Amino acid sequence: MASLPLQHPCIENHTMSEQDLFAIETAAEVQETAAHFDALHHTEEELPGSFAAKAAIGDGPSGSGGSGSRSAGGGASGADEAAAMQPPLTRTPAKAEGPAPAGSPLNPGVGPDARQSQTKNQVPGEPVKLDTNALDVGRDLLQSFAPIKAIHEHVCAWHFYANDLGRQVEAHHYCSHPSEEVRQCTLWDSDQTGKPWRGARLIGIEYIISERLFKELPEEEKRYWHSHRYEVGSGLLVAPGVPDIAERQDMQKLIGTYGKTWHTWQVDRGDPLPYGPPQLMMAFTGDGQVRPELVAERDARYGVSTSASMASPLLPLSPRPTNIPDPASQVADKGKQRRELLEWPASVDPAADHWQSGSAWQTRMERVPRRPSRQWWDALQSLWADEFDGSVLDSSKWEYMEGDGSQFGIPGWGNNELQNYTRRWTNVRVMNGNLVLQAQAEPPGSSYGPYTSGRIRSAGRFFIAPSDTFPLIRIQARIKLEAGGGMWPAFWMLPENWIYGNWPQSGEIDIMEAKNGMDYVLSSLHFGVVGGQRTINGGTAAQLAGGYHVFALEWEADRMRFYLDGQQYLQAFSSNGTGALPGWHTSGAGPSSPHAPFDVPFHLLLNLAVGGNFPWVDPSVVAQTLASGPRCMYVDWVRVYGRPYR
Repeated sequence: MASLPLQHPCIENHTMSEQDLFAIETAAEVQETAAHFDALHHTEEELPGSFAAKAAIGDGPSGSGGSGSRSAGGGASGADEAAAMQPPLTRTPAKAEGPAPAGSPLNPGVGPDARQSQTKNQVPGEPVKLDTNALDVGRDLLQSFAPIKAIHEHVCAWHFYANDLGRQVEAHHYCSHPSEEVRQCTLWDSDQTGKPWRGARLIGIEYIISERLFKELPEEEKRYWHSHRYEVGSGLLVAPGVPDIAERQDMQKLIGTYGKTWHTWQVDRGDPLPYGPPQLMMAFTGDGQVRPELVAERDARYGVSTSASMASPLLPLSPRPTNIPDPASQVADKGKQRRELLEWPASVDPAADHWQSGSAWQTRMERVPRRPSRQWWDALQSLWADEFDGSVLDSSKWEYMEGDGSQFGIPGWGNNELQNYTRRWTNVRVMNGNLVLQAQAEPPGSSYGPYTSGRIRSAGRFFIAPSDTFPLIRIQARIKLEAGGGMWPAFWMLPENWIYGNWPQSGEIDIMEAKNGMDYVLSSLHFGVVGGQRTINGGTAAQLAGGYHVFALEWEADRMRFYLDGQQYLQAFSSNGTGALPGWHTSGAGPSSPHAPFDVPFHLLLNLAVGGNFPWVDPSVVAQTLASGPRCMYVDWVRVYGRPYR
């Protein structure tokens, strides 16, 4: 341990360790804090005025080196609140009443002493040592901190727990811009650093997105997001140190955005470390919600002035407050209150700020079966394959499909396709180690219509789903495509038995679809209710024509992954099984089937369609394409593997 000289006029030739100095500094700070607290512990008559007036007795603003203003906390012990932990991940009544009295063991920072609690709670552990500091300096020189250096903005406001308006936490947002419509922010309980309190604590994260992106979210996802319209327009959100004109420009971009916030460290409860699951947080939506003393203390610290309407007492909330006043009605001298020059959004999406409905969503931890990690599994085992090495289609593995779909009540195969499928050699053949599906124009007067092509399936012969024996299934095919307007090749799966109902209730898995120029591969899951299907899909740009490519699906009970030539481009999850949003589900299954409809065996299909709705292609384009000659889909092999548990 390095020793440092102790400079004192009455002590000579004495050295002390850094830890000793830290102890002295800490003791001095504790004594100063206690004395300061005693000085402030008087009645309101002795210390009248706002929280900012009390600050004149204590420390100066943190920007001048002080720790921020403080005031005494009084009231009951809050034993009932101390016994209550955070509610589970469930919809619970949203509390609109004020917080427990200051002094509660689990809630010391909710009352008037909130600022002191948030910034003066030590992080446990020994002080940072000199060798650690030296390593930090070295790492700063040798390593890239690009994501951290991309942080360009500091804004300060408050969050409250989604199920409890009374628990209000100051949050310092340090944000970066991965795109013009997305901000990602780390959240801290202060902007201070240094000993003996070791600086700010990382308490959470917030994602901020544009109104356009918010409107594209699934409806069930929107309930976890909050609006920024009131928070920005009222002046509650400030950018410390930024000139008004620059701040106003940024606030105009923020006022119509939406945020999703998780706090991982409940500093308002006095937790010395991050306890429990992350908590969903919300932002204020109307006057009378934020505690006025918090605003006054923050304003005094940064030398700003928020609207006087913030100083009203905490009021009960109506189910959806509409008392947001005209932003030009209360404008203070520094321009950081009602931002009268901002263009306020006309409205807030009603799906946001869900807590105003009278109930809220919050997280909980629950015990669930453990998913074995990959290293616990054996290597993939071959379960089924067709290498197409013969001269005819193997009827033990495949079935020809014929016609235009009318026999199933879906003429045009339900997609306005233009072809008839046949089993003729010109449309379906095995040669040169490939399955060849060929689309071609038919001569006038042909009984097959203007175009024919090929389609096969493994129904009744081979079908599969993940199981206890093989919890992971990999299905893949090596395929070469030919470009052409209106050509629509596909490698896909349908349920062997439609136990959940007609399409799309029983599901569809599209491993590969492409069309026209064959420059994009798309994979999709179809599910939901008849007449109201839901889809999860994704793809990647690639030059598919002219060469072989491997298209693959990895299928587990609660998730699927899609690959092109070994590179994953889409992952989908079961909504009920994993909580993923968006996630798959179906209306035809009960709680005993959380991964429905993709929890039953599916069979394979290969086809080359002509025209159709993927997207719609004018028939004249199709005619021009096939007038120049047939188009083919070549399948080198189809292989299915399973990975068992050890």
